Amino acid sequence: MALSRKILIGLAAVLLLSLAANLFTGGWWLGRSWHHGPPGHGGGGPGYHRFIGRAPDAARPVLRQAFREREEALRRAFGAVRDARRDVRQALDADPFRRERLDAALAELRARSTDVQVLMHGAIAEAAGSLPSEQRRGLARDMVRMP
Repeated sequence: MALSRKILIGLAAVLLLSLAANLFTGGWWLGRSWHHGPPGHGGGGPGYHRFIGRAPDAARPVLRQAFREREEALRRAFGAVRDARRDVRQALDADPFRRERLDAALAELRARSTDVQVLMHGAIAEAAGSLPSEQRRGLARDMVRMP
């Protein structure tokens, strides 16, 4: 009976280690999937880095430069979107619920999201203007395939 108890304790320990390893791996994977840019880069947001990563290789340096020139503005704009999302959550959580508060928070979120898009579109347009036509066409093909 003592051997069976030792085996059960050993199996329980192995199962706990396996669970811990799976949780760590899952957390690592999710963190990499949702990370706001490559480590040490300092920002922008997932769409900005994902967009550059999907662009044709030859166009990436020009795109990186255009986004880099707007990096501080993008960081502020993404921060404002984050704040606006927080305000939407608070409006939804409020008790009593006030429809006009939620409507105002959603309008602010739309406005801040538009600010991000204006900055990103400006970077894309600037980069496209300095790309050779073949690279610009490649960028157009890649943009159509993006979610």
